[in-house]
This record gives sequence, structure tokens and C-alpha cells, in this order.
Amino acid sequence: MGLLYGGQNYEYNFHYQTYDFKRLADLLTDAGFSDVQLYDWRDFLPAGYDDFSRAYLPHMDFEHGRLMSLNVVATK
Repeated sequence: MGLLYGGQNYEYNFHYQTYDFKRLADLLTDAGFSDVQLYDWRDFLPAGYDDFSRAYLPHMDFEHGRLMSLNVVATK
């Protein structure tokens, strides 16, 4: 649950929404974005950069784990 809604262990560590791609793409399109696409962090992040777009369960199991972040890119 911490990946989805934050660890909730301090004031700013709360996430209030969870989205699937269709819902997020619809919201972005309604806000004036276009060309909303999923992206693979392997193609997007600079070498050696680490952030939660690479969050997998089990932890850091890139080959067999399940990606926990919904990574999208869009044009405004």
C-alpha cells in the first residue's frame, strides 16, 4: 500500500489518488495534453538515475517483478 498511497509516516507522504492508464490519459487529454503514451524508464531515464518510476515488486526485480509506477509522457 505504501507504493500506492505513500508511507503516510510524515505530513507530505500521502498519495490520494490511484490511476490506470485510460483514466490518466483521459484526464491529461481533458487538460489539453495530446499524444499521451506509456514510456519505459529504460528508454527515458539517464544512465545511473534512480527514482520511483523504477519501483518493482519484489523490490528491484527488473526481470521478473511487477512495475508499480504508471509512467506516461504527453505533449502540451
